[in-house]
Order: sequence, then structure tokens, then C-alpha cells
Amino acid sequence: MVSRLLVLVVVLAGAACARAPATPVAPVNPGVAQPGEPMCRSTGDAQEIASNVWANHVTVTTRPEGNFEVSIVDVEPCLTVAVARNGAPLGGPVLGHCPPSDPTDTATATNGTETYTARAEQWDTEPAHLVVGVFTWEWPHAFAGVAHEGQRRVVERVFAPPPGGSHTGESMPALAAFGRDRFLLAWVEGTEVRALPLAQWAQPIGEALFVSPPEARVVAHPSVSFAHDGVGLVAFLARTKTGSHVLATPIYCKP
Repeated sequence: MVSRLLVLVVVLAGAACARAPATPVAPVNPGVAQPGEPMCRSTGDAQEIASNVWANHVTVTTRPEGNFEVSIVDVEPCLTVAVARNGAPLGGPVLGHCPPSDPTDTATATNGTETYTARAEQWDTEPAHLVVGVFTWEWPHAFAGVAHEGQRRVVERVFAPPPGGSHTGESMPALAAFGRDRFLLAWVEGTEVRALPLAQWAQPIGEALFVSPPEARVVAHPSVSFAHDGVGLVAFLARTKTGSHVLATPIYCKP
């Protein structure tokens, strides 16, 4: 208990260093996207949400008005920082209840009709790889005149990382739905957080993007969430030469 209190005190002290914007933040305008631009893109640099933090993972959720909340999950209670649509923190962190989340190497997201899943799998002679899948239902059927419900099952495949990364293995996946039938998959690859839009049975439908800055030496546990208009936020743990931080990168995906 003493160690947990010490960790919480350190986190509170570090989180107080989170920078609030000096001027009102400008709204992100998805309409500036021009034809021919990538399906998903970052709309700004990664910003520091909290500094000098030690946490298990972070969780991003979307507020009803379209801004975001980043919860820094360590021990109950959690620190939560309000974040604008351009990725800037809106004020000091507050203590509150930890949102439901899973710090393991698995992720699930649904848009109400489709459910995607991703997990990291460690193979004996190779680095970790992601396995992505889509949940589906078998058709109801009858046996010996007795009706049986359809069974839920998942159709999975090994994820092929897009070119341009370190190709040192993929881990710590995160998923979020945007648009009617599209999902964004984020993951850790080496010292980078990458992301790729998926659709049509978890197939790539656009170019991959990098959401972590080059100065990040270690990154971990990304989390992503979207507003209804395609404006999103990817938050993650990162270690740089100045210490351990929570960083957030604003993104936009065409819904």
C-alpha cells in the first residue's frame, strides 16, 4: 500500500506539469482534406499530456461534444486529462474512476454491426506478430427438427505489416471504429507507434501513418478513439531523453 501511495504521489506531481494551452485552441476542420490525400493522416505533432508518469497503459475516450479524455491507468483512482480535438491538453488532470480497459496484447472494437479484434502472438523463432480478425455469426440451423442458434466465431489472419517500418515485430494493438465500416488499427513496432485503416474483413484500405515522434526511444500501449466526424486522437506512453511521458497525436480519418 505504501508503494502504491508513493507512485500516486509521483504521478500527481508529474501530471501537474502537463501544459495547458495559453490561448483558445483552434478547431480541427476535417474539410481541409483534399482529394487524393491518405485515408488517415495526422493533423498535428504529438503533444505532451503528462510528464514524469509511470503507468500500466492509457485509455482514450471521446466526449459527447467531440473532445477527448486520456486516462492514465496505474492504480485506482486514475488520472484523467481532457484533450482538445487538436491534441492540446485543456487543463490540469483530475483523479477519477479508471475506465474499463485491458493492458494485455489484445484489442477489440465495434461499430455496432461489425466487431474487429487484434492480438499479439509470440512465435518461437520470430518476433511477435499481430493476428487480426472479424467476429461473425454462423447461420442458424436445425438438427433432427430442433432449431439451433447460430454460433459466434472469429475469422482471423496474420497481419502483414505495411512497408516503411522497422519490421522488428508488432505488439500492443489498439482498435477504434470510424465511419460506417472502417476501423483504425494502431500498434507498436520497434520504437514507433504506427496506424493503418482497415475495412472489408480487416483488409488495409489506405496508407500507414506514424503517430509517435522520432525522439521517442521507447513507446508502449497506444489507445485510439474517434469523434463522429472522423477527428481522432492516439495517446501512448513514451520515453524520451527528458523522461517518461504520455503523448497524444491528433489524427483524421475520412468517415
